[in-house]
Amino acid sequence: MKRLEHKIAAITGAGSGIGRVAAELFAQEGAIVLVLELNANAANQTVAAIKSAGGHAVAYPVDISDEQAVCTVFRQIAMDFEGLDILYNNAS
Repeated sequence: MKRLEHKIAAITGAGSGIGRVAAELFAQEGAIVLVLELNANAANQTVAAIKSAGGHAVAYPVDISDEQAVCTVFRQIAMDFEGLDILYNNAS
């Protein structure tokens, strides 16, 4: 069993750089990765890379500097999944 198998992990800023690397590593360890990213194209590219490597990921384009947008996206995540196990706040 992988270390993060069956865990739901939300990662902000997962469209590039350290956030993307973290998203790919979490997926390799079995997590379902929720890619929270301002740039929708970058989010979709991260999701595609994870899926092509056999992992599971979903893109959630969001501006984390917008409090209302963050509340909205986390309400959506709550509806889409039974809970959240990991929050990696990479974006600033």
